[in-house]
Amino acid sequence: MRIPKILTVVLFWTCFAMFGQNKQLLYDFVEIPQSAMVNPGVDTDFQWYAGVPLLSGISLQAGLSGISVNDIFSNDGLDINDKIKDRAIYGMNARDELSGTFQIEILNFGFRGKNPDNFYTGGMYIEGDAIGYWFQDYAILAFEGNADKLNQAFDLGHLKTRGEMMNVFHIGLNKKNR
Repeated sequence: MRIPKILTVVLFWTCFAMFGQNKQLLYDFVEIPQSAMVNPGVDTDFQWYAGVPLLSGISLQAGLSGISVNDIFSNDGLDINDKIKDRAIYGMNARDELSGTFQIEILNFGFRGKNPDNFYTGGMYIEGDAIGYWFQDYAILAFEGNADKLNQAFDLGHLKTRGEMMNVFHIGLNKKNR
């Protein structure tokens, strides 16, 4: 009897940290046909639609854990090159993460069937996700070069990254209940 109560409390508090979507979008925005991909139960009032490949659904997201945009672009009287060198190149270490996500819509379409209560949707998109850890020696070589560091050894084994890319096909049926 005690375990179900504990499980209920754990599940209740876990729900506060969960998200229902992979991107924050305008939900139930029926003027955009692709809203059926976010909310399959959206009330569609058009006969058909087609997404323009590579233009109708592009999203990018990137981030760093060791530095912020304000650290580089703040108006504090310092030269931006010095801020990049001191705060990014030499200020970050191998525990700082770089990550990025992208999603590109290849094809997206929808049409009303012979029964006007049925609206069919389908499409395909590519999604990728990558994470890397700060590679200081590569950053020094890219920012300063090796002209005055000819006798310095660089550890090029610091390049640690992983990622995934997937292709998603989707089909759906939106049926009005009368």
